[in-house]
Parts: sequence; structure tokens; C-alpha cells
Amino acid sequence: MMQLDLFPHLACFSVSIEVLEAFYSNEYNFPTTNRYKDDGPALFPDGHEWAFCTNWARYARRFHGRSVKLYGFLEEENEASHIAAMAFGHDFAVLNNRYLIDGWARQVSGYASRSVFDLENDRHLAEVIHLYGEPAHWMEYFRNPWLEASADNESEEERTAAVRGMTPPWPMPVHMVAAKSDNERSEEITPVLESIEIPGAR
Repeated sequence: MMQLDLFPHLACFSVSIEVLEAFYSNEYNFPTTNRYKDDGPALFPDGHEWAFCTNWARYARRFHGRSVKLYGFLEEENEASHIAAMAFGHDFAVLNNRYLIDGWARQVSGYASRSVFDLENDRHLAEVIHLYGEPAHWMEYFRNPWLEASADNESEEERTAAVRGMTPPWPMPVHMVAAKSDNERSEEITPVLESIEIPGAR
């Protein structure tokens, strides 16, 4: 059975880069256990470690659905990437083929000056090329469907537990189960969008 995020474009409708940056750069939006203790690693609500980029990228897929694509490479696969050279590899997200989302690079490693980059902004792009290498290269060769599937194939219960305590200021995609392919899903399933209260919304 496939886990489906229906009409994922709704998750990012009218969300500006300023809103994205504010959310992904705020540590309080990503609660953990054991964060400041010595009895084990800091863990996200899904049980994965806060310190690993892979787990940050997975959350972007949860928050935005299939509007987000996940990418990843090893150090030897992309020698132009400063982050990969320092961390021996890297995973991250891109929203709508434009906004590179990487809370790990800002909040955990500190390699980046921000958590969200606009690939159409020349100033942002210069830092992206330094940190990640040429976008055209990794977009063509290093999409990570395995990591995308690890988020998409969660049960409703797993998804609810994974995002507990996390409230992005946009509606998250409805997560539903259906034995349909991605190409068949939107025509045959009517989504039920749950109302969501956005703190500070007017």
C-alpha cells in the first residue's frame, strides 16, 4: 500500500522564502529529546537522530509532500560540495525546483548562513554552489528516491507521531493510504483537508 500526500502544491501555496527561512532556522520548531543531556543522542519525534542531515531532509518531504524533491551524494560523488567534503556526504531538499531547504546546515553544522536558499537569487546561488556544487549536476544525478519513499510510505500513525509538536505556518499535505500509483491518485481520491490553526494568522 502506498502512502499518498494529496495535492501537495497546497502545502507551499503563498509561502514566501522569508516564512520558510524563519521556520527552518528556528530550533524551537524542531523539538527533540535528550538535546542537552549526556545520556544519549538528541532524537526527533520520529526517533531519528537530530544530528544527521538525512533526517532533516525527510522532514521537508513530510511538511511539503511531493512538492519537495530530496537529493543526496557522497563526498567522492560530488567533490565540488564543501558540505560533502566536511561531512563525507550530504542529503537535503528542494521545494518546487527553486528553494533549497537545509535546516541541518544552519542549525546543526553551521556551514550555511541560512536554512533556505532561492536558486533564482544570484547571491544565494553563489553560496549554494560553494556548499552543494552546481545545482544542474546534482539535480540530474543525485535525486534520492529511497529517502523520499521513507517519508511517503509511513502509515498515518507514524506520520502523526513524527510531526508531533511541529506546526509549520502552512497546511501540511493530507497523508492518506491508497493502493494507487502516483499518476492515478489525484483523479480518483477526494481529499479531506483538515482545518489547521496557524499561530499568529489573521
